[in-house]
Amino acid sequence: MIQTLILRGIDPPYLIVRVVPSLFHVTVLPAHLSDQDLTALARAQVRANGFDACLVHAARHGLALPAEGSEHLVADVPFARFDHWSSAPVIGRLKTASPLPTTEESRRRQARLEAAVGAFSARRAERLRQRGMLPVAPYLLGDPTKAGRDATPAELQNLAGRQGDGVPVGLVPCAECGGWRGECLDPNPPCHGKVLRMHCRCENQNRCARCGEPFAQFRLNANHYDARLDVIVHIPASAR
Repeated sequence: MIQTLILRGIDPPYLIVRVVPSLFHVTVLPAHLSDQDLTALARAQVRANGFDACLVHAARHGLALPAEGSEHLVADVPFARFDHWSSAPVIGRLKTASPLPTTEESRRRQARLEAAVGAFSARRAERLRQRGMLPVAPYLLGDPTKAGRDATPAELQNLAGRQGDGVPVGLVPCAECGGWRGECLDPNPPCHGKVLRMHCRCENQNRCARCGEPFAQFRLNANHYDARLDVIVHIPASAR
């Protein structure tokens, strides 16, 4: 049965959206909707938000919906850290494309979800306390490498240095917005040897499913290069 620390005692259907590897948004969905309607709702959410998601129809029956990739059936939530003590749930932040019909049954499940989120947060705080990690801060720490990866020997050679205008080698200007795209070595000394991908404004794929407006100026969980300040800026989705 699909069951996690976060959703213990919560009955499907519900939609889980992975905002970052340790932060998950959970939406209770009306049980009277057909599988086809639920799938259409989940697909619309993924298209707009640009985040991976999992639609849980029933016990041992879920649909994984990657933002990039093919949908596939799953018997459990396909997110590695979803049931880990270091993860955290959030509710009520991501709107669906249209308001969900409300029934007495869905209100009861929503109340149980809210109680489960509170209980999980208390258990998480206790786990952290046991590991000597108090005080528990009301935030999550992201990836300090800005999603960088180790450069290959060829990349260390081919991406080394700067272009004539001072921009890191590997970046090219977008013909539409003028922002920088491509991959380059992180110029920050503590992250030496890491390759980072840059996205311009045109590559911002994260939008509200309800209003269609971008969540931020740049793509979330991604980097952009600020040529004026000569810095690489990471935009974490958890901060939006």
